[in-house]
Amino acid sequence: MGHALVNIIDAGIGKECSYAKIREPFRIYMGDVHCKHLIFGGSSDNGYARLLGPYSGKGAFRECITMIGGPPFAPELARRASNFKTTSFVNLFRNTKIEALPAFSMPPPPGLRSLKTVNGSSISYASQAAAPAPMPDTQRTRR
Repeated sequence: MGHALVNIIDAGIGKECSYAKIREPFRIYMGDVHCKHLIFGGSSDNGYARLLGPYSGKGAFRECITMIGGPPFAPELARRASNFKTTSFVNLFRNTKIEALPAFSMPPPPGLRSLKTVNGSSISYASQAAAPAPMPDTQRTRR
């Protein structure tokens, strides 16, 4: 066991899944009188501007949030950042976005790219993979 207050959560597949996992605890803790300060690190996603919006006006909520900069703030967040305290940890978090790698697709093995059937028509790897498995021959004779 690491630390009792640390959670590693699989948010699921899809961009909105992680947003929901951050949004609800954020709202809960901002309404908790025992929560004195919230450090928010979502600098590269404009979606979080909607989350911070209600707290960006003048008042006690505004003083309780610090935004962590890493990669440059997304445009909508950059406009909100002036309403909150900001900080960065240059030796802890990267200051550039991670570039997405191009999609990788493996071609089928050479022997399966195009198979010829008995009547001479060709079939693809996909149609061959989708075909049902052949039934075992149960009519074998014993010697």
